[in-house]
Amino acid sequence: MTSKLLKLAAALAFLGIAGVAWATSYNLACDWKSVFIRGPGVPQRVGYVTELAGLGLPALARDLTVAMPYKSTTALSYQPVTPAKGEVRAVGILESFSWAGGVGDPICLSMYVSQDNATFLRTARPSKSTSIQKLGFWVGKYEEETKQWFEQAHPAAPAILNAQLNAHGAVDTRLHIADVGTKISPNNDVSLYQVYLEIVPAPNMVQQVMMAQSRTSKVVLDWGLKMGK
Repeated sequence: MTSKLLKLAAALAFLGIAGVAWATSYNLACDWKSVFIRGPGVPQRVGYVTELAGLGLPALARDLTVAMPYKSTTALSYQPVTPAKGEVRAVGILESFSWAGGVGDPICLSMYVSQDNATFLRTARPSKSTSIQKLGFWVGKYEEETKQWFEQAHPAAPAILNAQLNAHGAVDTRLHIADVGTKISPNNDVSLYQVYLEIVPAPNMVQQVMMAQSRTSKVVLDWGLKMGK
């Protein structure tokens, strides 16, 4: 009888029952080209990497000046994003943001950067340093029901995250930089380079990330763990 109860408890735990809480996963696809070329129809989700420094390199340049479509009766709460005349400067333009929502889960960013920043990132040596001292990002979404934008994802406390590159040994590091650029449009000669980056929390540190499903449904979630004294 005891053995059967143990098996049942294990099964219930696996299914998320009996008091086991499962984190919400976030997979946010962004229309990265829309910040360069505004099209008709309902505005799509957009995102920016506002700051990136680490992996043994100085901070990457905020060398992309692009449209910032955010318009709302609510002022931006994420201070590192500083729009001016409907534009914002960024290190990279997000294609996607994903996070399983757990304190130890990696945050995965796919973004497009300039040729200069792509070339600079290729000089990183993750085998020597996986530390990322500064990472800032912001994702915004247009809510069609209210005709308002809202902030959907960004670091909450601190505003700039301290993290590490997700690496499984010296060879399997989760930093990938495209060799060939992608044109913004067929009629535009400007090309950007896709960068995929996975980060995990810095050791012995609890930081917070704001996530939202709508203008009125927001949560601030812990990211990272701090060991006891």
